[in-house]
Amino acid sequence: MFVIQKIRAVDCLSLRSQVLLPHKEIRDCRIDGDDEETSFHLGAFKDGKGPFAIASFIRESHRHFSESSKQYRLRQMGVHPNHRRLKVGKKLLEEALLELNKRDATLLWCHARQVAYGFYESLGFEYFSSEFKIDVIGPHRSMFKRLIP
Repeated sequence: MFVIQKIRAVDCLSLRSQVLLPHKEIRDCRIDGDDEETSFHLGAFKDGKGPFAIASFIRESHRHFSESSKQYRLRQMGVHPNHRRLKVGKKLLEEALLELNKRDATLLWCHARQVAYGFYESLGFEYFSSEFKIDVIGPHRSMFKRLIP
């Protein structure tokens, strides 16, 4: 069993480097918005150890959508390979949706990696872009989920 809890941005850096951005040093894994007051980060812990899974949520609007002030962007979600298939990604997003509801958010969007398309589809996300490539990381598509405030 594992628990999901809020963490600081700095607590995400090691796992970002290890799982999501292996071409970068830990110190280079910060993202825009990490330390904004409106941002929040979640981590999964097991037996007091972790985080072994992370996700960051940054208040950021995408020009594709009209509701500009109530959008959040999911960034840098990752699960350590030793802990995959435990449905921890789903639990991270479920916790995030509860927090986003408290914040009256109306939309969550992300740039999904090709390997995660099916995961996001299974959680009700829809596509709003064709596939594009992010250097070093690979193919992505933009996806979104409308939220009920």
